[in-house]
Amino acid sequence: MVRRWVVWTAGVWLAVVTSVGVAAGAEGEAALRERVKAYWDARKINDLQTLYSMETATVEGRLRPDQMSRTQFSTLRIVGYSITDVRITGDKAEIKLDTEVMHPAMQGKALVGPSIVDYWTYVDGNWYHGERSKSAKGGASPSPRP
Repeated sequence: MVRRWVVWTAGVWLAVVTSVGVAAGAEGEAALRERVKAYWDARKINDLQTLYSMETATVEGRLRPDQMSRTQFSTLRIVGYSITDVRITGDKAEIKLDTEVMHPAMQGKALVGPSIVDYWTYVDGNWYHGERSKSAKGGASPSPRP
């Protein structure tokens, strides 16, 4: 019984270390940049289905499709962006972006928008937009089965 628990714990530890290593390596950064680009391209065209599928809150079960609203993305429309910095620390990442925005009242003129710090989290082998909830961060691991 104790031996199974030790083997299970070692396996979980190895899986976590391996996944965090992939998240932080060069291929992890390339995968993150690809996901960030897909997310912000979806923001440009207001593709709520793609945005929903890429949210950390969706993976954690804290966000339902009906909670995604076009209004939360439509006041300032993103018409352009550029990634200026990527910082990965374990399973977390900070992305700095410069944005170009358009407001309906600006009559089709795009303006340089604010610089944004965007947070991403590595969960189950993929990068997701947003930070993990406090309960997910400090949640207990599943108990090993005898």
